[in-house]
Amino acid sequence: MEQESTQAGEVKEQPKEAISEATPETPPTEEKATSKGRTEEEFRKLQSMKDKAEATAQTRDKEFQAVQAQLNELQTAMERQRLEARKKEIEALESDPDAQRRVISMHELEDQRNKLEKDMKLQQEALVRKYNQATELAANFNVPITELLTAETPREMELMAQVKGAGKGVKAQTEGFVPDSGVSETGTLDKKRVVDNYIKDPYNPENVKQYQKIRNK
Repeated sequence: MEQESTQAGEVKEQPKEAISEATPETPPTEEKATSKGRTEEEFRKLQSMKDKAEATAQTRDKEFQAVQAQLNELQTAMERQRLEARKKEIEALESDPDAQRRVISMHELEDQRNKLEKDMKLQQEALVRKYNQATELAANFNVPITELLTAETPREMELMAQVKGAGKGVKAQTEGFVPDSGVSETGTLDKKRVVDNYIKDPYNPENVKQYQKIRNK
């Protein structure tokens, strides 16, 4: 501080001039370049993560297909052995027609039982899919799940949820239920018809059965 003498002999301090300490601003061009570089780097990281995820998914899908093919071969071999064993059992009873007929009847009953068990399993799986879809739509559209379960097809359930939800002012939060067809666009007409039937009504056990047949081929 500088000092100044007054007429009374007093010493008065004079304030120094303020020194500007302002930080120099970064030129707009540098900020833009930095922001662009950061955005490109983030994009590359996300793209790399996406590529890795897709590669992993493709690898796992190939592994699943390989295991499924082995399982199908094993099931086919087991079924062939079962039929050959039945044939030998029946041939061994040629000298006893009555016993042979009983064995054949028993085999027929076993086949009927197995078919009923398989159909029941398919129906249960269809009910689970229906309940899962109803649960998701009920949450998205704030609609009672009991009302949605009265729908006969997935499309009907989706429309029901949208209509009832719209009445409550709820906007759609889902694009709907579309099962994976599992068949390429170049598939045969029969396969395409089976897939179309399954997509329209995956709750139908017969549609599920036909769909699983083409999936296992």
